[in-house]
Amino acid sequence: MAKTTFPSDLLPVAEKILKNYPEAQAALLPILHLFQNRDGYIKEGVDQVVADFLSLPLIKVLEVLSFYTLYAKRPLGKRHFQFCRTLTCS
Repeated sequence: MAKTTFPSDLLPVAEKILKNYPEAQAALLPILHLFQNRDGYIKEGVDQVVADFLSLPLIKVLEVLSFYTLYAKRPLGKRHFQFCRTLTCS
């Protein structure tokens, strides 16, 4: 399978982020935030782009996207409320 291309507008920032971490997987969260900050949510196909950029298996990116609720997988409305319901928030 051919590797997907990383967007040129985010590439310099992503490479700078990647240099700050000893392992590529550690840069996964901030690089996903780059896409979310630019697009408002994680668009379809971004998971594969990020996996290819970091040379990670796609499942590693999908695990992060499904675990962390701060990543939106679809466009959000004008106002978005989040509530912490865990023990540490009470």
